[in-house]
Amino acid sequence: MGAYITKADILEQVPEVFLVQLTDDNGAEVVNDARVAGAIADAEGEVDGYLSAKYALPLVTVPVAIKK
Repeated sequence: MGAYITKADILEQVPEVFLVQLTDDNGAEVVNDARVAGAIADAEGEVDGYLSAKYALPLVTVPVAIKK
């Protein structure tokens, strides 16, 4: 999935039921992994945009602040 964060990392921060509510567009009552992957890709693209002027990407060691 992501270079900096995974679905499992997100689930350590928010309850799964919340992630279901955010991603379940078809009423299946499960996390829509494609939506999660898309959100991760968007967020990582934004992070890379800020960091690319100063650092080689992707980061080898991901700071905790980026994972949150």
